[in-house]
Amino acid sequence: MRFQFFVMIIFIASSAITLAAKDDDKVEEQQHAFFRLILSDELQQVYDDIYISAEKNSWESKYWKISDPTPNTERNEYYQEFSERVEYSKNNYSNIIAPLFIDDRGKYYIKYGEPDDKVISVGIGKPWEDNETWVYYDLNLYIDFVYKIGFGFREVNSLFEAVTSGPSNTKVHIASNLYLERETLHQKYSKFRNISDGSHGLMAESYFYQWTEDLSLEKKIMLETIPPSKYSFSYHKQPLHAAISSSLFRADLGFSRVEFYYSFPLNELSFQSGSQVPFETLVNKEVVIFNQKFEKMLQKNETLKLFAENQEQINRRIYINQHNEELHPGIYNIALKLDNIGGERMAILRAQLNVRDFSTDSLLVSDIQFSSNIRENVQEARNLKPNGIQVFPYVGNTINKSRPIYLYFEVYNLMTGSEDRSRFKIEYEVKSLSMENISALTTAIQFITRLGGKKSKETIGSSFESEGEGEFQQIYLAIDFSDFPAGLSQITIHITDLKSNKSTSAQKRFVLK
Repeated sequence: MRFQFFVMIIFIASSAITLAAKDDDKVEEQQHAFFRLILSDELQQVYDDIYISAEKNSWESKYWKISDPTPNTERNEYYQEFSERVEYSKNNYSNIIAPLFIDDRGKYYIKYGEPDDKVISVGIGKPWEDNETWVYYDLNLYIDFVYKIGFGFREVNSLFEAVTSGPSNTKVHIASNLYLERETLHQKYSKFRNISDGSHGLMAESYFYQWTEDLSLEKKIMLETIPPSKYSFSYHKQPLHAAISSSLFRADLGFSRVEFYYSFPLNELSFQSGSQVPFETLVNKEVVIFNQKFEKMLQKNETLKLFAENQEQINRRIYINQHNEELHPGIYNIALKLDNIGGERMAILRAQLNVRDFSTDSLLVSDIQFSSNIRENVQEARNLKPNGIQVFPYVGNTINKSRPIYLYFEVYNLMTGSEDRSRFKIEYEVKSLSMENISALTTAIQFITRLGGKKSKETIGSSFESEGEGEFQQIYLAIDFSDFPAGLSQITIHITDLKSNKSTSAQKRFVLK
């Protein structure tokens, strides 16, 4: 018996250790799932391909290290705020679904923090379940949640899912009233009044489903556009309101040319009296690039000397510049620091970049670059393209529709034949993606296209055919959006090689105001 008792003790102890290990595994799995929420789709794929837990933890540590907004201090504000959001979500948005054990509200809270505004509709004693709408105004993001037993609040595409009883037309009427409660969030919800008061009669259901589908599509588009997470921090300096964007082009020897465009207002800088000009200041620019393993690939510093003739220039001008690098195809994390030396302003901009492979023999097109102006026959400039074409960068994707905008792109690997001449067709299509008018409106736009190179050619219209020398073509165009509706839009450029009958395309989304 003494021997049996000893065996029992060993069995119980080993079982306790096994259970504790399983609990630790569940906690670690949950932490990995929380961390995954804030990653982009590309980084999620990289993260998911790591199967050993210790390697996942190492990858996370590197991520937090390079993402530290103040790397010279012991405190990592990014990780601290992430941890606080996780704890808040666990305490306030919990459910019983593994591995996160939080509902969909908690997922958005971890990604984007407390919403700017919300509407809460309690369903006790009403023909609908509890529901909420969260709004992040700066992201133009509106999310609807409906309470589901056992799941907590789940994200839905329509508040119709909140209605619990009644025939279809009654449910539509009730759901329309729920949308009307959101009128204080945005005027787009006001249209549901026409259903609620019976103005649309027998067509009410058709209008309702169309409008809710538009709302769902609008949200889908914004989620594809905005960053996967948003965190803000306080630095020892005031924020410099800088912006960054980028474009990809082909380079030599299998590399891709990455162009980073950045801008900031001069009136946020501290200017001093200059020796040769009335006003001058210095901005330290630091660029750091990491690969997908978070290994530092390069780090470059440059001091920018900025000048102004008078105070009016300082008050009105936006400084715009670009930084070029040649990188192998792959996923990179970019950090750009702009620090006004002797001033009180600083910006740290971060972006993730998926560098495409232009080294194949397939018909390819570069990214579409917006530009404020384009010149030919330029000898030397930082923003110089091949063949002396100078493309002034336009930073960001918000376009003033009252002014024409330039687009620049490059086409590679056109079939040439024995005479080294290519023949191709270019077609443009512009769509409004706003919820009011999701349709093609190319006819409302004037296109003026110019082919770069020794024998430049200008064409007016939304499509044209042309011949060129060699497999490489540079194309730019001016677009007049003045008659086009404001809102989220998309341009698609279709390229057809008329010798090989192969085709490719490029797209770019932007906001007209």
